[in-house]
Amino acid sequence: MKQCQSEKNTAIKKYKKTERKTGKQSTYYRFSLYAGINPMTGRQRNIHRQGFKTYEEADNTYNEISLKISNGTFF
Repeated sequence: MKQCQSEKNTAIKKYKKTERKTGKQSTYYRFSLYAGINPMTGRQRNIHRQGFKTYEEADNTYNEISLKISNGTFF
């Protein structure tokens, strides 16, 4: 029986960045995350992070931030 791989996080997107000196394109990852309403301003809070070289690095950071948001310790 095959083991089921966990599904990829759809919030994490891939993008390409061109280095100015060499002109070489590299792949990086970014994500955006809803963090709720800011109690001080009453406005929505969205978290954006980018520049991760691997999907796993971006996924780990995404999970870490979402855990802090759910615990209420991010703000």
